[in-house]
Amino acid sequence: MLASVGLPLLNGFVGEFLVLSGAFQAKPLYGILAATGVIWSACYLLWMFQRVFYGKVTHPVNNSIGDLIGFEKAAIWPCAAAALVMGVAPIMWLAAIDPAVQAALTPFAQVVSKVVVQ
Repeated sequence: MLASVGLPLLNGFVGEFLVLSGAFQAKPLYGILAATGVIWSACYLLWMFQRVFYGKVTHPVNNSIGDLIGFEKAAIWPCAAAALVMGVAPIMWLAAIDPAVQAALTPFAQVVSKVVVQ
């Protein structure tokens, strides 16, 4: 959940930072609008987190649900570790996807250069 907010050192921060820096470079107004959206989404996610995890139980059948058991925790730890590694060392992941991204963006770059020239 915190990675969705764009918390530094987690996997969501890198993408959010790159998008915001690109938006500010292209046009500062777009960057301001995007940053405002990031703030609103963080507020909403924290509001939702509070109600889901710390709110009142609305269905009595949910009172019997316990904490995570061993294999459930074992399934979550690798995901949490991967999110942390992606946030701390994003270049490993960005380098892996760079050729595919460049191949996907090449046709768009040609179209944009034609539009800018005209």
